[in-house]
This record gives sequence, structure tokens and C-alpha cells, in this order.
Amino acid sequence: MTEWVRRFEQSRARWKASLYGGHMSEGTLGRVRTDGLPAGFVTFVFTDIEGSTRLFRRIGERYVELLERHHELLRAAWKAHCGHEVKTEGDAFFVAFSDAANAVEACAAAQRAVAAERWPHDATIRVRMGLHAGLAYPRGDDYVAFAVHQAARVVSVAHGGQIVVSTDVAAVADALSTTSLTSLGRYRVRDFDEPAELFQVVGAGLANTFPALRVLPADGHNLVSGRGRMIGRAAELADLAELLGHERLVSIVGPGGLGKTHLSVKYGLANAHRWEHGVWFVDLAAVGEASHVAAAIAEAVGAPGGVNQDPWAATLEQIHNRIVLVIIDNCEHLLDEVARRVAGLQAAAPGVSVLTTSREPLGLRGERLLRLAPLAETAEAVDLFIDRAGLVTPGEEIDALTRTTVGEICRRLDGLPLAIELAAARCDAIGLDDILAGLDRQAGLLRSRDPTLPDRQRSLDALIDWSVQLLSTDEQLAFRRLAVFTAGFEIEPAAVAINGADVDECLVGELVWSLAAKSMLVLDAAGGTSRYRMLETVRAFARKQLAGTGDLAATAARLGR
Repeated sequence: MTEWVRRFEQSRARWKASLYGGHMSEGTLGRVRTDGLPAGFVTFVFTDIEGSTRLFRRIGERYVELLERHHELLRAAWKAHCGHEVKTEGDAFFVAFSDAANAVEACAAAQRAVAAERWPHDATIRVRMGLHAGLAYPRGDDYVAFAVHQAARVVSVAHGGQIVVSTDVAAVADALSTTSLTSLGRYRVRDFDEPAELFQVVGAGLANTFPALRVLPADGHNLVSGRGRMIGRAAELADLAELLGHERLVSIVGPGGLGKTHLSVKYGLANAHRWEHGVWFVDLAAVGEASHVAAAIAEAVGAPGGVNQDPWAATLEQIHNRIVLVIIDNCEHLLDEVARRVAGLQAAAPGVSVLTTSREPLGLRGERLLRLAPLAETAEAVDLFIDRAGLVTPGEEIDALTRTTVGEICRRLDGLPLAIELAAARCDAIGLDDILAGLDRQAGLLRSRDPTLPDRQRSLDALIDWSVQLLSTDEQLAFRRLAVFTAGFEIEPAAVAINGADVDECLVGELVWSLAAKSMLVLDAAGGTSRYRMLETVRAFARKQLAGTGDLAATAARLGR
């Protein structure tokens, strides 16, 4: 087996050396002689098998049979779409087409054939494909053209099963019959003078979801700007810039609905230029299992994703010598696993900094916290409501009475940005006075009809319930009982409210501190005494739960003794 691997790797090395060295040399494996190669504006296709060397090492000489079948499937697609096979070296094809649409459809047909093939369970073949077009003229049965080098660079950024197309192909690929092209954005691809827009071929029978391309985006990040401009938070953005200028791990901590995600994205967009190798956003909102965290990080940073490749090893290899910022969003339900992965990232890659958002800290040594507070219940909160509700057109001023009403709405909503936005969205059907009067029925009022929002962000109750479900049984009980306080409270009366036959008295203080750490309580430290309170929106939810359990009267009675 060792000799087979040696010969295989030598052939691939000769292939790449001949390509990047400025000319196409005679091949040694599967060389196909061609006649009548297209000239003029030619579309070039490069393909290879993802993880072929690892696969060869694992299955040995069985690989040769799979390689032959791979050749048969791809050659059938080239032939059916008027492709000219210029060279084949090991698992890599170099094919030329006179028509760009034919080239795209040929690649799609080849991918469908590979996907439909019944490969051995331990040796699935995944082919990556790249297309680029440019002026080229054959020299004998080969090409000497800069567009060839660029096409090879395009395939190098793709993943197995993926077809990546340059803008030069997209511009002339008319009359596609079974496929279409979707933009992947602009990237800094080697051998391209300017950032190149790349496209992915999509269509029936083709895989559509892949990790980030193996190349730096032109703008240095994978961030998507949130809907609507940010109102306020200038001080918090400045604090983040200061912290991340000196610290490698910063966590934005606070209750749900404060806009932690929005703040982290805005920081990344404004500061991407500070990170030489990019800012990468990892969204864990839809990740339900701790075992999937590593794969989510790997996908975000564009680590290679071979079928049998460990995503975490690929991630560490991808970023170990790079200067990057990784933003990990919505960590609270996977806190221990995220902490473990963050510690691993920072130990293996000294140039990596991490920004997380969560209800509570990761608890790692060296972690710095930015505790996010609600918007001020005056100008910033009111401006956010007015902006999201569209109450005035640019340049207009809102009248004093309306501003007073909006201010009262924002005060009742604790200055929570999500709650304010949910209430503002109802202005298309309900007047401001009715919104204010209806806040007592906020479960029905503060609900979004936007289907693109996650379920827990479609209503304020759903958002609070998401946080409550992450608490332990004792923490949930303490959370409900503390709802009897209409204002702030200290630890002693809190202990009286919580303490009962079902709670160990020794745990009461720790439960209060834990709820504060998890952003379910707000700490008001004044005069050397720690006082706690619930946001009014949170307290209303907790009191409803307390009444539903039949525990309200008993809790109040303990305080009245």
C-alpha cells in the first residue's frame, strides 16, 4: 500500500507543479489525447476528489477501482455536453468547453451521477469542481493560458459535491436548462487581480449547503448585517473595541431581547479590517446538541469538510497560524461545550480572539465581560420604537404627546429592544394608546408575524420561556417565587420567599446569585449592599407561572410572617 500511496502523491505533485509552473506537461495517469480543442473564449473545468489522499491511504488498492468508476461517470458527462478532455492526472480532470452553458450543465450531470452511484459505505466519493472562462488558444493538444491557472484556483476553494463558477462564466452561461447560479459573494482568489465574485451551481439533484469557501472573502468576514439600523449602543461598541484591543476572550452577557447578536455583528462589520484573516460568525441558535458545536465552528471558518475528516482537527489546522476573530452567538444552551471549544481554539491558535454572546459567562480564565443593559427608557428606546414603527418620515419631528406615549410604552417594556420592536410592529394595525393599554395582555400583543424569525424571538413570552427552560429545577422554583417582589429585594427577604420544604435552606443564597449570573435578575449594587430586581416584563412572566402552580399564596404568606 505504501508504494501505491507514494506513486499517487507523486503524480498529483507533478500535476500541480506543471499547472502552476506556467505550462501543462505530459501526464502519467490517464492521459487522453485530444483533437480540435476549442479556441477563443474558452470555459475551463477542473475537478478532483475531496480527501483523495486520505481515502487512498485508508482503503488501499480498492481505491483504483473507485477511481476508474469515477472516471467513467465524469467522462460520460463531458461527452454528453461536448466537453474536450485535455488532461487527466490521478483523480483530477482538466476539460475545455467552447460553450459555458454546456460546461455548467456537464458539471451538474457529473455531480448527479456521482451522487447517485452506490459507493462503498466506507469510501464515498465527493468531487469538487471549478469553472472559469477566458481567452485561450491550444498549443498542440494542450493550453498555455492564464485563464487555466485561474480555473485551477477556483476549484481549490470549493468543497466536495460543490460546483463553483467565476463571474466570467456566469456572464456568458446563457440558456441553462437544469441549473441556475447563485452568488456566493466576492472573494480574494489567488491569480485574480481584483476580488472575484463566485457563484454556486444549484439545481435538482445537487447538494446546496456547504461550509464557507476555502478563501478569504473580499470584505474579510461572513457577517450579514441585521435588519434595521442600530439605535444607541455607541458606548457599548466603543467598550467592545477597547476590550478586544487587549483581550482574547470577551463575552457579551445579558437577558434575551437586549440585542446581543445585533451588537456583535455591528462590531464585526465595523472592525473587520483589524483582523488580517477575517471575522467569522458562528450561530448556535439552531444547534441543539453539544456534539454539533465543533462542526458549526468548522463550517463558519471554512475548514475543509471531508466525509471522514474530523471537523475540529480541520478547524485547528485552518486557523492555527491566522489572526482572526470568531464570534460565537447564542451560547447559553451549550455553555460547557462552547467553553471547551473556545479554550481549545485559543490554546492552539495564539492569533485567535473570540467574542461570545450568552445569557451567562463561559466561566473561562481570562474571560472579560460586557454586561449589556436595557436601552435607556428615554431617548434611545423612544427613537428605536419610532424608527421601527415608521411613525415619521426622515427629517420630520414627532409631537410631544406622541413621544410621551411612546416613552411610557418603552418604560413598561423595560427598554428591551426586542420587546420594543415587537410592539412597534403592531402600529400598522393598532394605535399607540391601544398598544399601551394592551401591554397587560402582552402574550398576545407582543408577537411577531415574521416567519423568518426563530420561534423564540416571535414573542416576548417565548423568549423568556427559552431562558427559563435552561434553568435547573431549583432555579426555576426560585425564579417563580421571587416574582412576588414588586420592587428590588435583598438576599434575606429573597431567602424567605424562596425557602420552603422543597428547597434546601443552604442553597437559597446560591440560587439568587445563580439567577443573577444567568441574567434572570438584575443586580443593583449601591451603598455596599447588593439588591436584586426583575425586569418588569420578566416578572410578569414569572408571576404568571407562580400563580399557575398554586404557590403564590404560600410564598406571599411566608413574607408576611
